[in-house]
Amino acid sequence: MLAGFAVAASGAVPPGLAEITLNSPHSLAGVYSGYFFAASALPTKETGELLAFVPAGDTSGCAAFEAPAGGHAMAVMESGGNCTLFQKVSNAEDAGVQGIMLVSGASGLNRTEIPSEQRLQIFVVGVAPKLGEKIVQWSLAHGQSDSPVMATISVYKGIFPLFDPSVLSLVALAMSLIVAGAWFATADLRLGSPLAPLDETQVLEIQWWLPFVWVLGASTALVVLYFTMQWLIWIVLLVFGFGGAGCIAEIGHACLRYRWTSLQKKACSLPLVGAMEVAQVIALATGLSVGVAWFVLRKTQYAWPFQNIIGICFLCFFQRSIRLPSIKLASSLLTLMFLFDIFWVFASRYSSPRV
Repeated sequence: MLAGFAVAASGAVPPGLAEITLNSPHSLAGVYSGYFFAASALPTKETGELLAFVPAGDTSGCAAFEAPAGGHAMAVMESGGNCTLFQKVSNAEDAGVQGIMLVSGASGLNRTEIPSEQRLQIFVVGVAPKLGEKIVQWSLAHGQSDSPVMATISVYKGIFPLFDPSVLSLVALAMSLIVAGAWFATADLRLGSPLAPLDETQVLEIQWWLPFVWVLGASTALVVLYFTMQWLIWIVLLVFGFGGAGCIAEIGHACLRYRWTSLQKKACSLPLVGAMEVAQVIALATGLSVGVAWFVLRKTQYAWPFQNIIGICFLCFFQRSIRLPSIKLASSLLTLMFLFDIFWVFASRYSSPRV
């Protein structure tokens, strides 16, 4: 959940992360990220600076092509075409280039894998479409002689994790969430805590059978979503957005009315809701603002703070509302959740359908 807050660092960096430095033209110059494909060779110091070019006649690289004079170049290809990735690599190897930059057709990096037994002689690095399309358009418009695209490809090597502020920030945030969850979970044990549930109807005591029902229900939901995501996605988004807004409003209301007693006075009355305090109005407006901001920005790089706030409030509200009567039950719940996570992340690749 907090991944958007971190800059990649050694220890948390995938082994295939690539560092792409564009030296020219000036409009594209900068350092970008990419991902080396499975079975890809890795560039060395001797690889040096490469001329990035688009194969003539077929930007997908499915047809045979020739490399620029000298051969110290990298073919930039678009995803798709009437061939496999291995055929693209074979054409590039025959042309004598040092590697391939494959432009993804989706919003993320293309990480299509080549079977590990088919070791390649050249590197294959995937890049996001936003960067790749700029390189392709520039190369097609300016050719190889008029300010060509020159790039250096290397394996990303982060600094030692304990020296990386982003890693330390993630650790601090993770620990703070544990503390916050414990604080909310024990609110009813603190006399006069504004976070404590008002009555037993706001508390769910976990029974011995509930962990098994939860795992079965969550697994069923994943399979249903696999087949119906294109229709249910809007329901999922609305539930997350409005549910998060409700959690923020509930927590905010309790804190505001406790800290500033003047906010407990009546602000208005709403149908089906009744009288609302000033603290409720402020907290609800804040919750709805965060939910709407997340929904509007969910496909941009600016969505992660709002998504994290919603996730944190979900966590705290959940911790506040459940009761685990014994260590045995808590252990069984954590064990089943662990097995659930392992199965659907790793073991499901061998099942049909794969979720």
